[in-house]
Amino acid sequence: MKKFLILATALLPIASFAQSYTTNGVVYATSSSSANSSTAASTSAGQLLIGTGSSPTWASSLPFGLVVNLNTSGPAPGLQGMGGVISLALTGPDATGNRVFMDTFGGTSVFGFRRAQGTNALPLAVGANESLGNIAWSGYNGASYTVPPAAQISVTTNGGWSTTDTNTEIRFLTTATGSTAITEQMRLWGSGGLSIGSSYVSTDPGTSNLLVAGNVGIGTTDPIFPLSVNGTIEAKEIIVQSGWSDYVLAPSYHLEPLEEVAASIKVEGHLPGVPSEKEIVDHGAKVGEIQTILLAKIEELTLHAIEQERRLDEQARRIDELAETNNKLGQRR
Repeated sequence: MKKFLILATALLPIASFAQSYTTNGVVYATSSSSANSSTAASTSAGQLLIGTGSSPTWASSLPFGLVVNLNTSGPAPGLQGMGGVISLALTGPDATGNRVFMDTFGGTSVFGFRRAQGTNALPLAVGANESLGNIAWSGYNGASYTVPPAAQISVTTNGGWSTTDTNTEIRFLTTATGSTAITEQMRLWGSGGLSIGSSYVSTDPGTSNLLVAGNVGIGTTDPIFPLSVNGTIEAKEIIVQSGWSDYVLAPSYHLEPLEEVAASIKVEGHLPGVPSEKEIVDHGAKVGEIQTILLAKIEELTLHAIEQERRLDEQARRIDELAETNNKLGQRR
């Protein structure tokens, strides 16, 4: 910008710099009053305009400090009412794009926003949920440019600021298909936590945690569960919170006799209460459910073993009694 102003100064007579000029399609209006009618009657006072065409009426009522227009049909509508110390409007020729570059060598470029409450003379600390700056995208919907924008990234304060607390969060807003309402869909919190989905986006998941409102798919484009993985999962520990099978040990539980179990296996081809091979192939095995079923079978086997041991002990006692009786009968002879 500094180089550009130097160039502008070189092109214009310094004594009459407060006038408006047209030079090779470049219009300068830098006076404290309106530009003269012979060159740019519609330009606003204090504007620096760069454009093409002999009658640059495209600058009419625009509030920008620097207007660059290479499209002779005029600027895009809907820009009125925007102001600032340095404002920039770019309107490129049809079928071309606009670009803003910053080259840096041995340093860092910063495109920044600063904000305070109060006034310039008496600035005050920003409060909670105050926007520090936005980057917004709008598009033409067939009748006008979208207001509010169709997408936006906003840097916002989470709480009131002080010299010891300058918390921030980054909010991402988009417009869903079939809607014109821009909605926050993702938020990166100052804690490093990330929340995704409009229903969870206002909840801080905590330091470096991830909170997702919908399903997560890894290796699949159609996640039907909160976590769908098309592949192998490696983990040191998996905690499954589900029901458990200690009901088997309750006195009221009906322990199926082994002969009934054998008959069921003969007919069904698998243990009673256990999914068949076809069910597992078709629908998969639910780890928590299968663990509960397997423990139930282990507990049933344990009860059968206890009952078998009780019977063996009873048989051994009866054998001992019969042996003692036989000995007594042999002694009487």
